[in-house]
Formats: sequence, C-alpha cells, structure tokens
Amino acid sequence: MVLAVPASALARSVAGLRERDEPALGVLLDLPVTIVDELARQQAYEVGKLLAAAAADDLALGHAVRCARQRGWPLIAGDGAAARQLDDTIEVQELP
Repeated sequence: MVLAVPASALARSVAGLRERDEPALGVLLDLPVTIVDELARQQAYEVGKLLAAAAADDLALGHAVRCARQRGWPLIAGDGAAARQLDDTIEVQELP
C-alpha cells in the first residue's frame, strides 16, 4: 500500500507539530511506501479551480481532495464533510 501525502498538508502538519512528535513524522516520511504529492503549476491550478467551485479556501484539504481524485484512492480526513463538499464522488475515510 502506498501513502500519498499532499505537500500542502505536510506543511500544515509540520506547522502544528509538537517537537516531541517530529521523529514519528520523519519515520512516516522515510517509509518506502510514502510519497509526497507536490503542488506544481498544473496541480495548483486544479486545486484552485476545485476550491473556487466550492467557495472554499482550505488549500491543504483542496490539495488532498485533488490528489485522491486524480489517483482514484480514498482520502483519509479529519473532516469528511468538508472533503465531500469539495468532491462528493471521492471515497472518504474519516479519522476517529
């Protein structure tokens, strides 16, 4: 199983991370099954269009939804309702 981590969601996570939890994130990112989905020009454009269509502004969530949509993979999210607002066709698995 491969874990795709949107770069914008990674940045948000690091910004809110406690120092004592940084090693755990490092282990996750160093796993051979973890890839970081970059936010290059085309992806950024698509995320912007997705957010505009839903009148939303959560860049990290928009990036994650776009990643799930593009890959055809389920999205693991803390707020499934917000993700479904951006795209109600993707599979969302909510964190407990």
